[in-house]
Amino acid sequence: YHLGKHEEAVAYSERALQKRRIYVVLRTLAATLGQLGRIEEARPVLAEMERLKPIEIRRHWDVTCPYADPAHEAYFLDGLRKAGLAIEPQPRHS
Repeated sequence: YHLGKHEEAVAYSERALQKRRIYVVLRTLAATLGQLGRIEEARPVLAEMERLKPIEIRRHWDVTCPYADPAHEAYFLDGLRKAGLAIEPQPRHS
């Protein structure tokens, strides 16, 4: 994803999801589809994410996305927004 190889990222995400449907991989797939402008394909992914969403979603983000570079995090969030996920800016927890 962060190398800009979005088609490859979609393929790897879909392959991983064949083995196990987990939130983190769905999130990556949604962001990637968003960057590619494939919004219709992202909709069922977002719906599945909603069903599997962790109870403490902000804490889950902090644990699974410990970005050292804020620009990388912003790029990932941008993909999720493009996919149609409503994201409100929140400060990072330390």
